[in-house]
Amino acid sequence: FQRRALQKNRDASPGSLQSKGSSGINAEYGGCIDPKQNKTTCSLLSCFSLISIVQTMNAPDRFELFVLPDGVKKISYVKDTKIPNAGTFTIQKEDHTVGNIVRMQLLRSPEVLFGGYKMPHPLDHSIIIKIQTTPTSSPAKALEDSLTALINEFQHLEDKFTNEVKKKIHPGNEYY
Repeated sequence: FQRRALQKNRDASPGSLQSKGSSGINAEYGGCIDPKQNKTTCSLLSCFSLISIVQTMNAPDRFELFVLPDGVKKISYVKDTKIPNAGTFTIQKEDHTVGNIVRMQLLRSPEVLFGGYKMPHPLDHSIIIKIQTTPTSSPAKALEDSLTALINEFQHLEDKFTNEVKKKIHPGNEYY
């Protein structure tokens, strides 16, 4: 549809296009009209901005992506009854970023036999992490160890980044 609308706007003569109201949108050609110059001014940017406005009309508010509602726990655990040393964690208001990082860290541990995650639905902002461990460990301990290791790794990255920024701000001074 977008390509056809742009083609019609390119092929139409400027004098034949009339503004359809004060919105500046011509429904017949699917483009934008500049009423002062009586010509088509539809660029890809203006068409895509119009499309993005239409697409976000039914979108939930952005704060719903990260604000935890009252009475909802951030993380919950359910022990698996069919598989030994296995469990399912549900983490609210997180997405693939956290899920993939936690999964990768879990799989680094020799005590973890299985570690995976999924998002139930793109509009449901939660992840489900499934963990199976050896008999010498538990899923809760494996997740705790993985999260502790990630916190330490991120702290190390932050320290290295801060030191490099200080070196750029104060060149030649090795005490920073």
